[in-house]
Amino acid sequence: MKQIKKNYKIILFCLLISTIVLLFTSSNSPLYPHNFAADTNAYFTIGRGWLEGAIPYKDLFDQKGPMLYVIFMLAASISSNNFVGVYILEIISMTVFLYYANKVVTLFIDKKNNLLILPILATLICTTIAFASGATAEEFTLPFFMISIYNLIKYFKNKKITDKQLFLNGFIAGIIFMIKFNLTFFWLGFIICIFIDLIFKKEINKAIKSVLIYISGMIIPFIIFNIYFLIVGAIKDFYDAYFYFNLFAYDDNVSFVTKFNNSINNFTYRCLENGTIILPLFICFLCFIQNMNIKVNHKIMLYIIFILTIFGIFFGSNYHYYILPLFSFLIFSFIAICIFLKKIIQQIFKNKIVTAILLITLYTGLTIFSYKGANYSSQINTNLKDYEIYKIVKVINKSNDKTTLNYQALDNGIYNLTHTTPNIKYFFKLNVDDNKYPKIIQTQKKYIQNKKINFILLTNVQDDDQVYKIMKNKYKLVKEVTNIYNNPDNTLDKRVFKLYKRI
Repeated sequence: MKQIKKNYKIILFCLLISTIVLLFTSSNSPLYPHNFAADTNAYFTIGRGWLEGAIPYKDLFDQKGPMLYVIFMLAASISSNNFVGVYILEIISMTVFLYYANKVVTLFIDKKNNLLILPILATLICTTIAFASGATAEEFTLPFFMISIYNLIKYFKNKKITDKQLFLNGFIAGIIFMIKFNLTFFWLGFIICIFIDLIFKKEINKAIKSVLIYISGMIIPFIIFNIYFLIVGAIKDFYDAYFYFNLFAYDDNVSFVTKFNNSINNFTYRCLENGTIILPLFICFLCFIQNMNIKVNHKIMLYIIFILTIFGIFFGSNYHYYILPLFSFLIFSFIAICIFLKKIIQQIFKNKIVTAILLITLYTGLTIFSYKGANYSSQINTNLKDYEIYKIVKVINKSNDKTTLNYQALDNGIYNLTHTTPNIKYFFKLNVDDNKYPKIIQTQKKYIQNKKINFILLTNVQDDDQVYKIMKNKYKLVKEVTNIYNNPDNTLDKRVFKLYKRI
């Protein structure tokens, strides 16, 4: 509480920035009719289902970590019929991210620079293609990245880290492991670098103690979730979905060297995809490390952590939102720019009138840019009834039995739009080869064969697909619509929905 009272002005500033920027850029904000992103809908479906008694992995299948579903369960507890609760949690997440970005800045330059840096950083991140429509797993890891970046840089500058800080960052690593475990490569680098640094200082006992404290913090979230899933009889489902599925269903059986090369190539591609400004900013960050007033071995460690994080993110799949956590490192790029423009910035802040005019102009421009640059700005202030999928929703809502199967497709939002929790485990189809994990599609066909659900929603399913043979004399077509979404890369996402009802 003392820290909040002491820093309430910067906290309110970060809160204001987050609220305004996310109002325009996140599809979960009240300005949008719905968030149509498949992943977000799946997370929210599971979060709401968990709140209603359905157990993740056991009753509702997905492959993300349980901590992510805790976040969406909290969102559903705020508002279960829309994404307003998700928007509120996004604001909190971004506020914490910006608050610790502020603390990183003050390690190098005057805190007045944050009046410029923080709103620009938030707007830049939230208007990239990587931000998607908001509420990705990667977005909710941003504050944790920034907290640990701050602690790491503080260690390099002050040459010490307390047991409390080690435990906290270990605990954060545990939380990240329970959201998306490949992102923990950053925290692996974090503790390895501190351990090596202490070994170089010939503080062997302290090095070993530091690792043990770090691990003790890290295993707490792991133990908590293991105990929970053991109690509810879902421990096998948990390990099958989160560990086995992620390690083997997506495995492409290529060598380590190939995976490393792919990681660098994927990182470069995603930088360029998010605007030509991103790659120069990362180069600026690397140059800043080179000129940072810390030991040479600490500079090398930062390079290693950065490369480790890239590898952890991109050694497997390569989706547009994967790069988002790496944008945390851009705080150093903005610090470098402010140092380069130090004399100009000092002159601006000397005159209160000039400062006021500049800041008003900047904030107005960033607000407009947030609106215009949002990935799905075309959906702002539109009505759900304007979308063809609403016709599908109307048909389902008229029925007393709204049980639905999203057959062989990602979660199209049908469960959230009809405010229902699936009565089946495999309520949607993950983007994975059926030969590597056939259980999903095989079980979905059994649902149809046994008429376990009242409605079947087919999305872009070809007429010659064998599902039509299974449905014959069991289900009839009741509605067909074509929905067209505008993607951030200016392509059109055309989806043909066919709704079948049990006879």
